[in-house]
Amino acid sequence: MLTEKLKPFPCNGCGKCCANVHLSEITLPLSRGDGICRHLDTATRRCKIYDNRPEICQVERQYRENYAEQFSWDEFIAINLEICENLPDRIAANSLDLASGISDQLLKDEEINAR
Repeated sequence: MLTEKLKPFPCNGCGKCCANVHLSEITLPLSRGDGICRHLDTATRRCKIYDNRPEICQVERQYRENYAEQFSWDEFIAINLEICENLPDRIAANSLDLASGISDQLLKDEEINAR
């Protein structure tokens, strides 16, 4: 196994990988039922158990154990960043749905109060 020190993975903390766990059989068990990881804090887009996160979520470990013979670290980073960029931002979409629902309810409340 590769033991050399690797530069940090350039995660921007968007949380899109954690909000799309339903797209892989390996990460599907992490879903809270809607495809979003049960350990993701959707308000902060941060992992609530980061220091104890599952092995599949540890990018550097996954590289060392499963991909180091196929790709350089830089290639692995590039592949993962491309995948990340193409994932839907389901956190933002859920926030918009929630905001839309609240707006709809406020409009209904105003209609009721206006009667």
